Amino acid sequence: MRKLSIVFTVLAAATFAANGKAEDAPKRSAELQVLDHFIGTWDHELTIKRLNEIAMEEVTQITTVDTRKWSAGGTFVMIENSLEMKKNPDVPELIMMITYDPDTNTYPGCLMSGPSRTILTGIWNERTQTMYWSGKDHLKNTLTGKHRFIGTDRAEASLVTTNPAGKLVLLGQVVEISWKQTRRK
Repeated sequence: MRKLSIVFTVLAAATFAANGKAEDAPKRSAELQVLDHFIGTWDHELTIKRLNEIAMEEVTQITTVDTRKWSAGGTFVMIENSLEMKKNPDVPELIMMITYDPDTNTYPGCLMSGPSRTILTGIWNERTQTMYWSGKDHLKNTLTGKHRFIGTDRAEASLVTTNPAGKLVLLGQVVEISWKQTRRK
């Protein structure tokens, strides 16, 4: 009987502690709730366009999966595609963090993939359900793109990279990436 009493006490304490944490967590602002669109496990079909040494276009098709979840404090969305790395060695590990900045009314993000890193700024368009991205990578290339949500479980995105002179990045580097996404249920 004593063991049963201890078990109930532990369960009750765990339940109240969990409820206390949930109630104590700050409710996300409407602007942070925009990032709920990203949450979940997403399947991707990527098309990567490159220009090779003789300026001919090369197209690569890759499928990958990423997970997107809120940070423990509920102020950052964390995106990670490392689930797919074991299956497809051509897919580099990618980690991205996104949040909302009320001072600039934008969505800053930091994307890391291998040694490369990119600081992005997103602007949300509620009417079109699209996040417009711009930023610079560690080589000072400019990235511009958009991420449009189609309903609750589909999205399309694209990204173009130009060098500091404003030209498309050449010689085997990625010029344009586009992808379709489907959220797993």
